[in-house]
Amino acid sequence: MKYNYFFTITKEDDGYAAFVPAFKSMIVDDNLKDLMEGIEFSIETCIEHYIKKGKAVPLEDGDLQPSGKVALRLPKTLHKKMIVEAKYEGVSMNQYIVSKLASV
Repeated sequence: MKYNYFFTITKEDDGYAAFVPAFKSMIVDDNLKDLMEGIEFSIETCIEHYIKKGKAVPLEDGDLQPSGKVALRLPKTLHKKMIVEAKYEGVSMNQYIVSKLASV
């Protein structure tokens, strides 16, 4: 792959579908090899379009290094609810929130 943008591939009934979040681009094909080529072509086309329109090209995702830390402000009522539910489940609030997010 020439570019380092994240994408997802899902198996559909009649082939494959890929989504490139950085460009909100959907690519479909019945052949996985052709789909990969289509992803690269789609990214190139999007980059060319952004440049032509004078828009900033999204940073490549491979350059992102997540720390795993997120600071989050909650309304007090929701915070209290999270504390109570985590205590009921017998886990830390962090574990409770992570499990909730993972199940979405």
